[in-house]
Amino acid sequence: MRISDMGMNYLSLSIRDVSSLLKQKTISSLELCNAALKRQNAVAKLHPFITHTPDLARESALHSQKRYDRGEQNLPLDGIPVAVKDNFCTSGIPTTCGSVMLQNYIPTYSATVVRRLQKAGAVIVGKTNLDEFGMGSGTTDSTFGPSKNIYRSGVEYNFLHPSREYDNILSRIPSTALENGDWYVTGGSSGGSALAVASGTTFLALGSDTGGSVRNPSSYCGVVGLKPSYGLVSRFGLISLVNSLDVPGLFGRYVDDVATMLSVVSGLDPQDSTSVSSDLQNLKLPENPSLDGLIIGIPREYHWPGMSKEIVDEWTKVADLMEDSGAQVRRLISEDFSKVWASGVNLLLTPVTLSTAIRYSEFQNLDNRTQTATQDICTQAANMAGVPAVSIPVSLNTEGLPVSLQLIGQWGKDPAMLSAAKWVEQNVKFPRINILE
Repeated sequence: MRISDMGMNYLSLSIRDVSSLLKQKTISSLELCNAALKRQNAVAKLHPFITHTPDLARESALHSQKRYDRGEQNLPLDGIPVAVKDNFCTSGIPTTCGSVMLQNYIPTYSATVVRRLQKAGAVIVGKTNLDEFGMGSGTTDSTFGPSKNIYRSGVEYNFLHPSREYDNILSRIPSTALENGDWYVTGGSSGGSALAVASGTTFLALGSDTGGSVRNPSSYCGVVGLKPSYGLVSRFGLISLVNSLDVPGLFGRYVDDVATMLSVVSGLDPQDSTSVSSDLQNLKLPENPSLDGLIIGIPREYHWPGMSKEIVDEWTKVADLMEDSGAQVRRLISEDFSKVWASGVNLLLTPVTLSTAIRYSEFQNLDNRTQTATQDICTQAANMAGVPAVSIPVSLNTEGLPVSLQLIGQWGKDPAMLSAAKWVEQNVKFPRINILE
């Protein structure tokens, strides 16, 4: 690995920036689609996908390109490559849930979230890998093989260069893959979606979150992972693990990208009785969000035994950073969410996982049930309460692995939570992977 002194590849850009290039005809939708499909081949050995959809992707990209060529008002995700976890039904495309039992199942309809993405101009580039039926925390239990984290994988990449403060860290990161064929897990169960975004095969991806299945892999893979408020996004067409807990989750490299995706997929769906109406269709986060007046809670009970020192250190560092920028931080004792919100706290800042990504050789030492219980310790509460939560990468450790933190908000206050997440993103300057041709 090396610090990048080159410009960004198109696949490293934010949605807003690449959309601007599409409008200016600096790049065409088809060229962007082909770049994403080429990148799929480059990282195929990491196994982010179960099913590739190149013909469908190119057809969708051509439709977007025609809209750009005609100078029409463009759709929110016009020409943007998006991936879908393989437990969302997709019309005419296999939906396997990572299981041999469904390897030949081709739905006749698409999940509401998939239809809304396509209606917004998204280019579906494939179905992503997952633990079989969503039951796992590593994406190691798919019938079609495990997903492998891009970090220290042997796949070539470098870093976008956010600031000189990371020079010393990046210079110490080992440049070689792990020995003896070992690798770091992506986290689960939506590890394929997190990996698809982290490795540059797509800008956005759909996942599902039962007890942390979006935030866990986004933390391990260094991307943004959102679990929306329960009911805000329709679950129709999602083959769920636990109906009362599952929420469609969203992955992106940037908080703004995830907010754009949320604006497209949220809202009332007559086919899902638990869905609610929302006014997020025009959601746009402030350019320069502020923390003034926010009260950030730091729950002590999240300081679990076995939590790594590097996670605790980053937790403290970001809490102090937020406090210095205008947010009366409160250290909380164990209380339920309703009491926390009633006390005036707006958001909670917590770890996402007890450690950074785990080596597969270590991960397999525990059975799946134990791993799931261990890895979801910091994330399950948000699902039980139905409140929104978002994972944001904040630093790299000495092995070059992402360290992430989680913001938890009040039900329905997803925009305010994402605005604070954007503030964190802007101020920690996480060194992102630069996607290479």
